Amino acid sequence: MKEILFLAHRLPFPPNRGDKIRSYNLLQYLLEKHPVHLGCFIDDPNDEPGIAELQASCTSVYVRRLQPARARVRSLKGLLNANALSLPFYADREFVQWVTQTVRSRNIGSIIAYSSPMAQYAMGTGYDGFRRIMDFVDIDSDKWHQYAKQTAGPRRWLYEREAKMLSRYEAEIVRQFDAVTFVSENETALFDRLNPDTKEKHFTVCNGVDADFFDPDRPYESPFAPGSDPIVFTGVMNYWPNVDA
Repeated sequence: MKEILFLAHRLPFPPNRGDKIRSYNLLQYLLEKHPVHLGCFIDDPNDEPGIAELQASCTSVYVRRLQPARARVRSLKGLLNANALSLPFYADREFVQWVTQTVRSRNIGSIIAYSSPMAQYAMGTGYDGFRRIMDFVDIDSDKWHQYAKQTAGPRRWLYEREAKMLSRYEAEIVRQFDAVTFVSENETALFDRLNPDTKEKHFTVCNGVDADFFDPDRPYESPFAPGSDPIVFTGVMNYWPNVDA
């Protein structure tokens, strides 16, 4: 049986934030039918217990610990070589070696990269023989473009540059990969407009809902005062779209 190499920018457990909820459930779906080798980064010490949880289900798990402060300094290399800053942020020599060893020693048929910076580990002619799928989720370059419109001065210049460099990188990913996926039809339609020559490779994979767990008929104790009309918004508050919402 062909095996899958799954590359993620963040440990997909516990599924306690938007990107990890999607990557975790995608991983669980793949594990139903395929052996999966997971390679990812971890940037929160509180997620460390999740490694054992994933090791129990995946064929192998490789985790690199990311120091965000050091990674931000490393990302400045992008200014010297005309790359998006996101790429050196997640660049890691040991991770490259693990990916290379895994594809050489295992019966890998498909490589799935979750979040655009992870595509760098499966690009180039050495990976032409593998089915490669990129789950962009959303369009990072457009996110930085929106950030630029909300700022001024040097920060605006930096965000506009990141948007331009990432847009170029995203276009190269879709040229090399067999398919790319997005979380909504709107994101896919925007990518279609930005990259019209590769539209046949663009697909939408919406997030699902655990209808059994979130059944409104199930009895749950309300945490709110009787007669109140609460509005609940969930999301990490270090992410601009959530703050804006």
